[in-house]
Amino acid sequence: MQKISVLTLVGITVIAVLAYTYFVANADLASVRVLDGTQAKPTSQIEPAAKTQRNTTLHLQAAGSTSDPQTPSPRADTERSRGATTNLILASDNLAHASWRREHVSVEVDAATAPNGSRKANRITETTDDGLHRIETVVNGATADAAHTFSLFVKPAGRAELMFEMRDSPTGKYGTVRFDLSKGTTFLESGDVVNAGVQAQAAGWYRCWASMPFSSQQTVFNFALLNSDGGPNYRGDGKSSLLVWGAQFEAAPRPSDYIPSEP
Repeated sequence: MQKISVLTLVGITVIAVLAYTYFVANADLASVRVLDGTQAKPTSQIEPAAKTQRNTTLHLQAAGSTSDPQTPSPRADTERSRGATTNLILASDNLAHASWRREHVSVEVDAATAPNGSRKANRITETTDDGLHRIETVVNGATADAAHTFSLFVKPAGRAELMFEMRDSPTGKYGTVRFDLSKGTTFLESGDVVNAGVQAQAAGWYRCWASMPFSSQQTVFNFALLNSDGGPNYRGDGKSSLLVWGAQFEAAPRPSDYIPSEP
């Protein structure tokens, strides 16, 4: 009689253990999300969904340029580099920084609202001097013989045309391209430039960009205001300007989403 009681107790204990194990297993499964029919990570471990921001405004380019169906967004990430893309410009928002050299222009920082909603746009105003009206920076870290893209957000403020000028340092590869924001086009591409375009943004902004290969790790980039005839050499009026923001130089054949950089 005593043996039967012991066996009965053992059996009850085994059943209880199995029942507890089954309950715990099902409780864990209850916290697992199922996405599209496949088992995903537990809810508490699923990373937040990436916020994608697509710019649906018109992408304007010069005749003969290859169109890009998705215009890169002006969304600003918090890193200077993201994935395989790095913005090699030292000071991308502050064009009054010492890394930018001014010639016959003045720079006013925080002068207007930028495409990302911040008040970080720079006002570049021509002086009354005769000559080129431009601002220039030296960029380090380029990959030799690879295509790189310069891009800049620009808004007319008395001037509606500008020119990019790019070269190796020391001199090797060289190219220029001019932009007409009133028409949303490029014109007079020259030298080693292989592609260029104008991307329309909200609130009258445009993103101008140009791509070309470079032979050295150090490059020089400048952009100049142009007069109403599209020429870079002229006597300024002391008031005509461009609003600019978000300078970017990256090892890529086209501009990616803007990545801010600070020294």
